Amino acid sequence: MGLDSVGKQELFPDLFTNATLFCYLSEQSCRIGEFQHANLNQQLIAIWTVLKGDHFGRYDIGCCKVKTLVDGSKGALVPHC
Repeated sequence: MGLDSVGKQELFPDLFTNATLFCYLSEQSCRIGEFQHANLNQQLIAIWTVLKGDHFGRYDIGCCKVKTLVDGSKGALVPHC
C-alpha cells in the first residue's frame, strides 16, 4: 500500500505465476507499479477493456479458480447506482 516507485514490491513474486493481471495504466504498472516485478511475457489486461465488454475479465478453469491480480496505480472504480 502506498506510493508507487521503482523497485517497490508488495507482493510475493510467486503470486504472479499463472495469474491474470489487470491494471489501469499498463505503462505505469510496469514502470513503477507492482507489475514491474511480473514476468514480461504475461499479458496485462486494461480494466477499461473489461468494463467496455471487450475482454471477458475473470474466469475459472473447471473447478480451479484462476488467480487475479490488479494493480490499481492511479485509478479508482466508482460504483454507479
